[in-house]
Amino acid sequence: MAHSTRNKKKEKNTKTYDLTLAAVFCAIISVARIFSYIVPPIRTMLGFIIISGAYFGPTKAATIGVVSILVSNCFLGHGLWTIFQIIAVLIIGFISGIFKKEKLRKNKILLFTWSIFSVFIYSFIMLGYFFLNTKLSSISATAAYFISGIPKDIFHVVSTFFAIKFFFDPIGKLLEKFYKL
Repeated sequence: MAHSTRNKKKEKNTKTYDLTLAAVFCAIISVARIFSYIVPPIRTMLGFIIISGAYFGPTKAATIGVVSILVSNCFLGHGLWTIFQIIAVLIIGFISGIFKKEKLRKNKILLFTWSIFSVFIYSFIMLGYFFLNTKLSSISATAAYFISGIPKDIFHVVSTFFAIKFFFDPIGKLLEKFYKL
């Protein structure tokens, strides 16, 4: 009987710890996202979502991404684009979580390659907002819009790359030490 009570208490503490850790990640991503609108070339949101996917798995990473978008957009403004941002971070967080421990943590080339692709996935999904916003559906307009966004995407790739480079290992060590991942 005492053993069962101890396991329930440990399980309850683990769930509370999981929720707290997810909230901290959401806060970090939200603040980083708000900061990125003050200093435009720095976009670290996807880097932190990839990190959360590598350490927490697909559902938690997707949830962290969605909550971060919703919280940061409270400050930056909600609109139709919020739906596309949510779809993008759901997909990126979920795929990052599928790679999880075995692949992303051990294979840095895969990690950095995925970070590059994730930025272009995000941009491609946000292209859907462009269609709805401008009511243009021609291929030439789409190509022009996508090509004009390449310099911004390159800055996004670089800042995502550096976010992962500088934060992946330190956050991972902390999580492995305290969270036993």
